[in-house]
Amino acid sequence: MLGRMHEMSAPAVDATADMSGNLMYKPEYMENWEELLAEARAAIPVKTGKRRNNAKHRWRNRMHQLAEQHKVLKAERIKKHEAQMLDRHKRALARRAQNWVGPILNC
Repeated sequence: MLGRMHEMSAPAVDATADMSGNLMYKPEYMENWEELLAEARAAIPVKTGKRRNNAKHRWRNRMHQLAEQHKVLKAERIKKHEAQMLDRHKRALARRAQNWVGPILNC
């Protein structure tokens, strides 16, 4: 039985091995490969432009809007705080005008 296995020859393979031992087969081209390639390239739709830019523009616009909203809210907070401090200052002046010492604590 061993003798028969050695007598059997492997089928002829049209390939070469690279340095790592992988077989590299020669490609088989059809006769009309240039026509098929031209037809495939013609079927690809024309690219309309950079698709990535729209997302970048949307992100930049959103960040700009958020920054503007932050500026407005910060200015409103500052105005509200200034008004509260002015009111507090006026009440303190009114108390001082009446010689107010402070709350009476029962200690």
